[in-house]
Amino acid sequence: MSLKQTRGESVSQGGIETTTRLAQGQLFSRFVLTLILCFVVIQLIVTTLLIYQQDFQAKQMMTSLKSEYQRLLIFESSDKLEHVLLSYPEKLLDNSMSVIKQTGKVNQDFIAGVAIDQTPISLDAFLLSDSSWLDFLLAQPYLSIKLSPEKVPLEEGKQKVNDVEYWLVLNVPAKLSALIEKWVFVGLILALLSILISFIVWRLIGDTLQPLHALAKGLDNHKVGQGVSEQEALLAMSAFSDDVKSQGKRRYHTSKGLEALSQGVNQVMYNLKGANVSMSHTLDAIAHDLRTPLSRILLSTEKALAVSHSRSSDETVKHNEETLWLVAALSDCAESASQATGLLTTLMRINDEAIGRHEIVKEKVSLKELSTNVMSWYEEIAEEKGIGLSASQVPDVVCMTDPKRLTQILVNLVDNSIKYSERGDEVKLNWGVKRGEAYISVSDTGIGIETDKQDAIFERLYRADHSRSQAGYGLGLAMVKVMLDSLNASIKVTSEFGKGSEFCVLLTKAISQTK
Repeated sequence: MSLKQTRGESVSQGGIETTTRLAQGQLFSRFVLTLILCFVVIQLIVTTLLIYQQDFQAKQMMTSLKSEYQRLLIFESSDKLEHVLLSYPEKLLDNSMSVIKQTGKVNQDFIAGVAIDQTPISLDAFLLSDSSWLDFLLAQPYLSIKLSPEKVPLEEGKQKVNDVEYWLVLNVPAKLSALIEKWVFVGLILALLSILISFIVWRLIGDTLQPLHALAKGLDNHKVGQGVSEQEALLAMSAFSDDVKSQGKRRYHTSKGLEALSQGVNQVMYNLKGANVSMSHTLDAIAHDLRTPLSRILLSTEKALAVSHSRSSDETVKHNEETLWLVAALSDCAESASQATGLLTTLMRINDEAIGRHEIVKEKVSLKELSTNVMSWYEEIAEEKGIGLSASQVPDVVCMTDPKRLTQILVNLVDNSIKYSERGDEVKLNWGVKRGEAYISVSDTGIGIETDKQDAIFERLYRADHSRSQAGYGLGLAMVKVMLDSLNASIKVTSEFGKGSEFCVLLTKAISQTK
């Protein structure tokens, strides 16, 4: 089943729109994280304030109740105190307090208030005077304060030690339960508030960045269709080009967020500038390369006309010889015109591919089957030149790509290898998977390419063979380059002058590999 994908829809793995949307998600994630941290800090501050407030209020209440109950002990009696505590325990219950009667050092009796599970309690260890607000935070079980005076007044001038003591005890865990309820309530309010704020901010960020997403999508569309091949010449032209080079096309795959958008705008400006300069260079090259065939057409035509006009009416010339000469002249004209037409056609195809005029149709492609087909087209040519043409016996690889473009790429590479190989050389096709990505390569044992010329062979109308002993326009590899750009693929050249070359096309992720 084929997958049709227009250039407006095909966004590369490091597409600018993808990175801007990723930036939106990262921006929102950072905001949410910051919001949560702020709310956690607020919750901690609120918790600290609540604990401090509870401790302050509890101590105030215990001090107040101590004064009230102590007056009953001093001016009334212990029985009166117990009667009041049993009759009106509300104050104790509301404040999580209890009153304990201690006789001697061991015996303790619960009088009123919040029930205490275990007695006796070491009341001296939880004195209110020795406590701080951190005792609430550390969950100290009790706070205590003695109600009974140290000595009980008797008759004038006599006192006795009081063996019965009354203690006011605060049950800290019970008090903390009320504090926890407040803490949970505040936490729920903050959580709901954070969700509401996050939703509002998400909508605001989305609405704000929507124009940038639209711009990024347009840049992606432009980026996919670009195939500027004369980068080195353009980079040397201006400081702007040097700045673009420092960012480079590969930065699209590593840059993030709005930085990618900025680089995309710069890259579009660079590509537009490159297109103008490339057009100027192409026109100059066309004028140069078309001059020779057009001159031959002109000279041959003029010579034929001159001979025709110079003949006198009574001159006798063999009709067959004249006809053969005219046919040869016209054949020469036709061949030159054909060369000029082929050059223009190829240039137009490269231009159409570079600007993304044709739709990309992706489908599952068997690299073994495609290589076999291309080999069958060149078997006779290779045999005539005495060149061996073969394919590696390796497992088949299937990937998702445009079969027409990949076929044209392979045709150009095989044609180049055969063209620049000599009798007895070998041309070999290979395919496989490297790091999860499919590849297909064409290698030969031909004349090879000099190191200083390897970077320029993909430029339009460039020919490493300056003697032009081989037929061609110097556009085959330029066509390969723009088609690879359309497929978001790349090519690697390995060559040694005099020993041969290898062109390895790196495609997309492999779908399957036959065992």
